[in-house]
Amino acid sequence: MTDLEFLLTVIAILLMGILLFILTGFIHVKKGFAAIIEKTGRYCGTYQAGLYYFVPLLMRRVGMYKLGECHRFVELDCQKRYFVDYEIMDIKLFHYSGHDIEALVRLARNESPDDLAVSLKTRCPTMGARFISITENKNRG
Repeated sequence: MTDLEFLLTVIAILLMGILLFILTGFIHVKKGFAAIIEKTGRYCGTYQAGLYYFVPLLMRRVGMYKLGECHRFVELDCQKRYFVDYEIMDIKLFHYSGHDIEALVRLARNESPDDLAVSLKTRCPTMGARFISITENKNRG
């Protein structure tokens, strides 16, 4: 291998690396979803469906959430399993409040074991969500 061939190979590898680095900045948000973007660790914005470019290492996607009604299976212990339906109303609040529906159901069960729906209806808005329904899963197989 001559010096010119070696130099061309190194340049080609460097250009390919730079191109791949630049391409990592593209973020695709699917229809029906929203993405939370942070710039150097601080909230930058909420982006809905589309293709976006953000500077790599400076900006990053930290959350991707479904818009509309969400269904979550929550298993509190071996005895209790629930299906929780909710809708995210404030994506930023939902993301930064921990977006932990399971912990919210645990808290509701400790607070009001007889009527989880009432407790969830009052607690969900504190994390940017609207409670729709909760049903106990009767299948324990």
